[in-house]
Amino acid sequence: MEIQGYPCAKGYAWFYSNGSLKQCTVSRDTAFGEAQVPAGSIVVLLPDGKPHYVMLSHDAPILGYHCRGGGPLGPGEGDTTAFYPSGKLRLIFYTIMSEGVRFQWVTVLKTA
Repeated sequence: MEIQGYPCAKGYAWFYSNGSLKQCTVSRDTAFGEAQVPAGSIVVLLPDGKPHYVMLSHDAPILGYHCRGGGPLGPGEGDTTAFYPSGKLRLIFYTIMSEGVRFQWVTVLKTA
């Protein structure tokens, strides 16, 4: 079901008191801010409808970073990837594999 331009999966959508979409699980890969997020991810919007953050359904590339997603109980229990209201990437959790070792970082990007 399409709600305010987002392909929300059946049975999972939350709304602000003014009726605007607050969050939903997307049923297909979709644009969110400057990023493309995978199906099954939970997108969260600000009250004015601008991107706030996403909980990725699984690890996924976002603008050249390998961002962490998922969690033991699904995307709602995993890391978040946050956005400035402009749609630009703000905060990411990402991983790098080097010589068989998995390194994990959180980075706050300063570009609004």
